[in-house]
Formats: sequence, structure tokens, C-alpha cells
Amino acid sequence: MVRTNVAAEYDLVQELGQEAKKQSKTMYAILNEAIRLYLNTVRVEKSPDEVLKILRAFDIMKSLEAVPVPKILLDESLQLASKTSKEDLCKLWYAHGRVVGELFKTIAPTISELKELIRAYRGLLPLNLFELEAREQGVTIVMTGTGYSALSSECTAQALRGLLETYGLIVDGAEVANGFVKVSAHVTK
Repeated sequence: MVRTNVAAEYDLVQELGQEAKKQSKTMYAILNEAIRLYLNTVRVEKSPDEVLKILRAFDIMKSLEAVPVPKILLDESLQLASKTSKEDLCKLWYAHGRVVGELFKTIAPTISELKELIRAYRGLLPLNLFELEAREQGVTIVMTGTGYSALSSECTAQALRGLLETYGLIVDGAEVANGFVKVSAHVTK
């Protein structure tokens, strides 16, 4: 085994030493783990920042007990469920939008912070486009890639309505089409 000196910022070395002590490991062992993780990360063409985003997104999904589902399966399931009660289906999506909104508020308490959160995690969202325009009096959200039918877009609009209400906004209206949603909301007085 060949030893090599590695230079690092003093504060990082101090923090690493404290972490090594907590874990009953040597700094040598932790540095090897870190270097191995970094090399594996770049081999799969990801950056350390992307890996952290993925881990944080996974924690959010875990908090929501979310299950990844292919868009086509979700869309077809919505079509079947709407045959029973489209109204109840929309209410369900609205209610779950509120749940997601409450969780997001713990991470991003304001609309401007929500916009930054979405910007930071945009690459992980299964959408073609997600734009959130924040104004002093409200917001406009435009999304494309929200499924394959107007119904899936309508459900998405209901979820957005619930989410935005947790931020104290009232939805003025929604435009929906196959895979497209545009929602405008204003601040409650």
C-alpha cells in the first residue's frame, strides 16, 4: 500500500476528524470511502451535487410514501378511476396536493423558496417543462409532460390547487390539455 499526502482545507480536515471520531473510524478509512464514492459517482456521469439532490428527493418521496409509477400506467389508471367518479378523483388529487404542499412548506416556507427548490430539482422531475413565475400578487405555473390525457392534466391542476392553497394562494383558474397545465393564483387578502 502506497501512502500519499492529500491537501484539504483546514476546516474540512477538522470536521472530518470529528466525524471519524464519532464513527470510530480513522480519517484514512473515511477518505478512502469518500474517494471511492466520488470516483463511482463520476463514472456514472453524475456530480456530487446531483447525488445529494437525488438523496434529498428520495427522502421527500419516502416522507410522502411515494411510489414511482410509469406515466402511461398512471394515465390509464386515472382513466379507469374517472369512470367511477371523476369528481371524487379530482378531490383526491386536490387533497394530496395539500399534503405535498404541507411537506414542501417545511422545506421551502415561501413561494420564492419553493421556486428555488423546483429550479434546483427540475432535472429530477418527469416533466418536459416546469415554470413558476412568482409575482407580488400571485403566481403562474406552466407545466408540460403532465401525462397523456386532459384528465391527467386536470388531476395535476387539482393537486397544484391544493399545494398552492397551503402557501396562502387562491387559484384563479387552470388551463388544461393533453400533457399541459397552466395555473394562475393570487395571494389571499
